[in-house]
Amino acid sequence: MFAYQGKKVKWVNDVTFNRLVKKTGLKNVTLHTLRHTFAFQLVIAGVPLRDMQELMGHRSFETTLQYAHLSEDHVKKQVLKLPFANG
Repeated sequence: MFAYQGKKVKWVNDVTFNRLVKKTGLKNVTLHTLRHTFAFQLVIAGVPLRDMQELMGHRSFETTLQYAHLSEDHVKKQVLKLPFANG
């Protein structure tokens, strides 16, 4: 299940999803994997975490933070945007 504007949306059931994954030959991909991928892409795109919370349908901001883990490379790029970071 996914949420949109606070309401659950069922876009594909687990059986259908699992069939699609099997056809592609992908391994260890679940619907939950897609949620993490979506969250990661939002963070990389610079979407504010409060907006991400709304998009993902989380009631708790703490839940959103669990999805907002950043890659080391992304963090470094963000720090280098600071005016004093480049010497």
